[in-house]
Amino acid sequence: MAPAPGHRRDGPYPVRPAILEDHVTLQEIFREASLANPSDRDQLLLRPDLLTFSDEAIRQGRCRVAAHGDGHVIGFHSLMVDGDVAELEDLFVTPPMWQRGVGRALILDAVSQARDRSCVRIEVTANPDALAFYEKTGFVFDHPVDTELGPGLRMHLDVR
Repeated sequence: MAPAPGHRRDGPYPVRPAILEDHVTLQEIFREASLANPSDRDQLLLRPDLLTFSDEAIRQGRCRVAAHGDGHVIGFHSLMVDGDVAELEDLFVTPPMWQRGVGRALILDAVSQARDRSCVRIEVTANPDALAFYEKTGFVFDHPVDTELGPGLRMHLDVR
């Protein structure tokens, strides 16, 4: 059976556009995954304002979710396109599903979305804890950057 329009199937996790009804679940995943990063946890607990996921990307149609076959949302990404470059603003997977292909499915979907919008690359500011994941999915380290939470890694993935 082919996926419905707007849906992708990469491995066992279909990816679809996020809807406003997903917002509470995405907020929970955002908070849980953010606090699971050891290098950020202490700063985030001191700055609870940084643990809020806005519904803006959902409303703008820039957010997509990965789900189990039963429809239960287990991760998401949001992509902002500016000219021929896409910025991966968010990529979060519920920690119990880490290292099970959900993040890879979301990256493959982001690549497809970027290509559909004639982008040549995706850029991301990554948490140092996520370096190995991004490298495994093809991203290349560009340079270190400062973020609100400390050191970050600016990376890119060519999609053409």
